[in-house]
Amino acid sequence: MSRDKYKNIAVIVLGGLSTDIVTYNLPHLPQLGEKVYGTNIAIGPAGESGNIAQMVATLTESETVAMISRTSEDPFGLWRPPVAALQTAGVNTDFIKIIPFTQSQKFPSVALIAMDSYGNRSASAVYGINSDFSVEDIDISAPLFDSAQRNHGIVALSLELPTKTAIRALEMAKQYRLKVILDPGGIEEIDKEELFKQEIFLIKPNEHETKILTDISISNIDTAQMAAEMLLQKGIKNVLITHGENGAYFFSKGVKLQIPNPKVPDTNVKDSAGCGEQVLATLCAGLTQQKELIVAVKESITAGALQFNKAGVQPITNEELTAYLH
Repeated sequence: MSRDKYKNIAVIVLGGLSTDIVTYNLPHLPQLGEKVYGTNIAIGPAGESGNIAQMVATLTESETVAMISRTSEDPFGLWRPPVAALQTAGVNTDFIKIIPFTQSQKFPSVALIAMDSYGNRSASAVYGINSDFSVEDIDISAPLFDSAQRNHGIVALSLELPTKTAIRALEMAKQYRLKVILDPGGIEEIDKEELFKQEIFLIKPNEHETKILTDISISNIDTAQMAAEMLLQKGIKNVLITHGENGAYFFSKGVKLQIPNPKVPDTNVKDSAGCGEQVLATLCAGLTQQKELIVAVKESITAGALQFNKAGVQPITNEELTAYLH
């Protein structure tokens, strides 16, 4: 493949692709054995890493973002929404391996989501073919890493993929001297110590993921600092903990910062889908635009708040973010 084909790639995103089937405006989330009726249904692209790639591409120049993943060409076309959304956003998809269903006998990742009228949600999901996302899938994507190195780039990932594959991606990032920004979305209560031995520039857990990572419940900046210190001691350089309506907390060596949620225009919509991914994506975009880390962090929290006031995952645009900031 021509080296020039990927010359503008600065952000490599890897992880699972998924399709969400969402029921909206339930009066409340269903209890065990209960059927609750909403007012609308939507089927669309999802997967934390897929959302991040689409959102970064929306905020950056054309052809700067590439996605590495794997999906299955299932007979119902559930694989199409996330791939099409990436391509529409301008994400390079050359290294998304699409396996024929007759070969894989596995469906793409699918999530079934119930959303009440207050923005609360419950979800069940299957990994599907994401479980087959392999080390080899990372190795064959070396041309992307080569280009990202020349652009002082970033590797961004969630943990919706096998741990050994994530570790290989972080090893490649180190080899090519790329910053790693990790969203631990998808983390399970299993040993991830080998993963955290790798070089990580910034980690962005929410309060629930922080609890899994550190066994510390987040209630305020002091408990957040206790958790962040544990992560910093592992060698992670920066920690950004998001805490829903309480905003976020940022920590690095000698830095302790509480970032309240901004007051954004009320749209009468409350939807937490995609908020965490929007934070990470805006942060990645800011760093590729050579913004100071603290500035990029603050802007990312604003973007997450704007995302909460949109139904479903609708990436924040530069125009929306700039209009609010100014």
